[in-house]
Amino acid sequence: KEKMYSLFLILFVALASADTSSTSCTFCTFIVRTAETLIQNNNTEEKVLSFIANACALVPAPYGDLCTQEVEQYGPFIIQLIIEKETPEVICGQLSLCNAS
Repeated sequence: KEKMYSLFLILFVALASADTSSTSCTFCTFIVRTAETLIQNNNTEEKVLSFIANACALVPAPYGDLCTQEVEQYGPFIIQLIIEKETPEVICGQLSLCNAS
C-alpha cells in the first residue's frame, strides 16, 4: 500500500502542474501505466481492476470520481488493450481523454 500512496503522490504533483485541458489525459495515462505494471506482474484482471478501484477511492474529487467512472465503464476494455500492447496514450485517446497524436 505504501507504494500505491507514493504513486498517487507523484500523480498529484503531475496534476498540480498540468493545465486543465491535459489533466484528464495525465491521469488516464498514469492509471493505464499502473495497470500495465500490475498485469506484467501476473495479476488477474479482477485484481488489477480491484486495485485501481481502491486507488480511485484515495484520490480527491473531482479526479477520484472520474477515476471510478472510467474503471467501472471501461476497465475490461482497458485491460484488453493493454494485453494487446497498446500504449497508454493510444488507450486514453480511444477513451477520448487524450488528443490523438
